[in-house]
Order: sequence, then C-alpha cells, then structure tokens
Amino acid sequence: MASASKSIVAELNKGEKLNGDNYEMWHRKVQLILEEQEALETLTNTMVEPPIGNTAQHRRDMETYQT
Repeated sequence: MASASKSIVAELNKGEKLNGDNYEMWHRKVQLILEEQEALETLTNTMVEPPIGNTAQHRRDMETYQT
C-alpha cells in the first residue's frame, strides 16, 4: 500500500487545485494518505482530562493533557 499512497500524493501534486467540485475526492485521498502513514488517529483523537489523582503517573498524564 505504500506505493498506493505515493501515487495518490503524486496525483495531488499534479496541479489540480481543490475546489467545491472535487472536495469529496480530495477528502478521500488525504484520509487514505493519513491512514497509510498512521497519522489519522493522532489528528482526530480527543484527549479527556485525567481523573483527579496524586501519583507520578497522574502528574505525567496531566502534563501531557495540558500540553
């Protein structure tokens, strides 16, 4: 599948500009690329505030959450 994502990137770079008529195709192509690169979850994941606690792990979790 790596070659498939490379061909999609090449196609996106050909010069066809995103417009109202081709949004759905661009969305699918970009989503495929992000899935192939295992980045989609990183971009769409929402963190929830860690529960109240006073452990070292809780402090690390809270720091990560606040960042």
